[in-house]
Amino acid sequence: MNTKDKTNIIFTHKTLKAIADSMIKVFIPLLILKSTEDMNLVMIYLCAYYPICALLNFALKNFLQKYGLIAIILHFIPIVAVQFLLNIT
Repeated sequence: MNTKDKTNIIFTHKTLKAIADSMIKVFIPLLILKSTEDMNLVMIYLCAYYPICALLNFALKNFLQKYGLIAIILHFIPIVAVQFLLNIT
């Protein structure tokens, strides 16, 4: 595999990750708002989602760099963690 093919694969993965991030950032809060009609829960979700993402990115930095595709597939972990925290409270 030459360098050009590797660059195209990396670009494709980054593009798919950006699309997934955009969908998560828009549709999950809208679904929470639609189902609960409570803007406070939406704000709690957003305030919990970003710190959990930052902590996971910091903790799994080497893993994310080594296995980029798996990291994209496991991108749902912060969402599940926030939903778990919202169900406890």
